[in-house]
Amino acid sequence: MNRKYLFGGIIVLLLIIAVVIMQAAVFGRSQGAISKPTTYDTGVKGHKAFYLLLSKIGYKAERFANPLENLAKSEFRGFLILNPYSTFVKDDDSTKLVDYANKGNKILIAADENNKILENLNVKVFYPQDIKNSVFKGSLSGGVKKVDTGIKARLTVDKRYYKTLLEDEYGVIAASISYDNGGEIVVFSLPDVFANAKINKDDNIILINNLMGHLGCEDVAFDESLHGIINYGGKMELSPVVWAVIAQVCLMIVVFYIAAMKRFGKPRRYEAEVLRTSTEYVRSLSGLFQRAGASGFVVENCLRGLKRKIAGPCRITPETPDKKMLENIRYSNLIDEGIMTSYLEKIHKARVGKDLTEVELVRIYGESDRISNSILS
Repeated sequence: MNRKYLFGGIIVLLLIIAVVIMQAAVFGRSQGAISKPTTYDTGVKGHKAFYLLLSKIGYKAERFANPLENLAKSEFRGFLILNPYSTFVKDDDSTKLVDYANKGNKILIAADENNKILENLNVKVFYPQDIKNSVFKGSLSGGVKKVDTGIKARLTVDKRYYKTLLEDEYGVIAASISYDNGGEIVVFSLPDVFANAKINKDDNIILINNLMGHLGCEDVAFDESLHGIINYGGKMELSPVVWAVIAQVCLMIVVFYIAAMKRFGKPRRYEAEVLRTSTEYVRSLSGLFQRAGASGFVVENCLRGLKRKIAGPCRITPETPDKKMLENIRYSNLIDEGIMTSYLEKIHKARVGKDLTEVELVRIYGESDRISNSILS
């Protein structure tokens, strides 16, 4: 292989590896599926159904796609953070949320994996083993018998500061901490109940109703900044997720371009392709039937095929006797009678039990084609 092309191939391979590593770092565990937990997504993990449901039942719902620094300037009283990506959480995000809560606002943080916000709020997510039939307790348990969710996470909270709102025998599911002016932050460990694929399962909608009733806000905003959808000063900035996809698409275009324009290795002489004709196919079948002693079967089917082709002009059917067919051909004067007589003699030779050679079988096929083409033309 030409060394120049070898180095080019190695460079392309390294670029592919770099893009894959970048995507793995950006997407992480919670971003592994195609569907994303945003209010824009109609897939299984999206929250479009919940967003539309709140709007339909009278809530004033909106999307918050600004950096959390702008949260203090917002006018809505309820703020929902559903399944945030830990890769977009910053160290000081919890401080911004606490400042917002101290103004008398309510925040719901639904997450099933640890992140900096929960860590700074002294909350830790853990995963109990063998969760089966839960018995729910707490102020949010009214009407909730069974919850359908994906990751069955639970919370560890400091009960000196947090009030347990929902729990079962495996741990705390929802807890709240109060702030000045009636503000509150509620942490919830089962964000999948808000997903499009889960919202109508079991008692999920009842649990969601209990949560929203506890918050008591008619105007709520869904955070999208922690999903990578961020608007800086009216200019929408693409998230690292989108940049990773764009980079991969560009790389694929480059690879296909190189593959189309360059040849890997030394040029080789092009040999013209030899087309396989129908005669070769017939010869191979003829040889097979001849060795099997079934040449009579072959010619009989060949004759029936011929009769089927010329049935219209000669006014015959595949079942018409040979003598009648010969008379019709003589009457129609579409082909020389001698050619047809010779053809039928070869057919008769195979019928009486004398096996034809492979060459003779091929000739019969050839004559059948010539006769049909002559008559039909």
